[in-house]
Amino acid sequence: MTKAELRDFYKSKRKQLSSEQINQESILILENLTKLPIWDYSVYHVFVPISSQNEVNTFPLMDFLFGLEKRIVVPKTAGNQMISCEIQKEVKWEIGNFNVPEPKSYVEIPNSLIEVVFVPMLICDARGNRIGYGGGFYDRFFENMKSDVIKVGINFFSPREEIFEAEAFDIPVNYCVSSKDIVSFGS
Repeated sequence: MTKAELRDFYKSKRKQLSSEQINQESILILENLTKLPIWDYSVYHVFVPISSQNEVNTFPLMDFLFGLEKRIVVPKTAGNQMISCEIQKEVKWEIGNFNVPEPKSYVEIPNSLIEVVFVPMLICDARGNRIGYGGGFYDRFFENMKSDVIKVGINFFSPREEIFEAEAFDIPVNYCVSSKDIVSFGS
């Protein structure tokens, strides 16, 4: 399958999930995330789920991070780029571009401070090449980060064995975490 076909296939599979399934799977994903060796860092970027796209619910992950007294950064779009917005536990949300919830109040921070990024994706392959919505937001975002930032793909589906055609600008994830498994790509 081509990337476009895979994107359509996994968007369709995700659309079939009920809100109850999404919440159950999201909790299992959080349980798997807690098993990763990534909790000694300070600054974590967490994507905010688009409920209309049936994305993994990351609000429990944010609560977990606040409980660990970590700094949490979420994205806000500015043109075709994302800015890094540090939030507090009491943050209020508004719907921004692409139906993505964005914080009403935040402090913009440089990407160089971010140590771990939780990345949304539809699917990834056996090398950690991810397929998102095709807008390239996270690929551009990673270009402006430290090279050792840890990229954790979060997804409802296990990686596919077939290797995707990677573009020169594609940046693979270090881990893929689903409700069923944790896959490391040589981190």
